[in-house]
Amino acid sequence: MNGHFYTNAMVVQQEAFNILPSATVKSLQLKYPEYKILAMKTVANPNGVGEEYEVDLLVSGKKWNISIDGQGKLISETEQGQ
Repeated sequence: MNGHFYTNAMVVQQEAFNILPSATVKSLQLKYPEYKILAMKTVANPNGVGEEYEVDLLVSGKKWNISIDGQGKLISETEQGQ
C-alpha cells in the first residue's frame, strides 16, 4: 500500500494462444463452454510465483474479459459492454 506496483504484461500473438497451462484450459472449458479466445496477455504475478492471464473471450455471442491463473483459478470476470 505504501510502495509502487511493478509487473510485466506481454501481449500473446493469436498463433501462440496454446501456451495456456492444461489446468487453465480445463477451467475455461468448464466455465465457458465453446469459448473462443479473441486476445490474451500474460502477466507476471508480482505477488508470488507463476503467471496470470488476461483473456478476452467470445462466448455465445458475448464478450468477456477474464483474469485466470496457471492453476485455473478464476481471479476476475467482466462482461464487456456492461
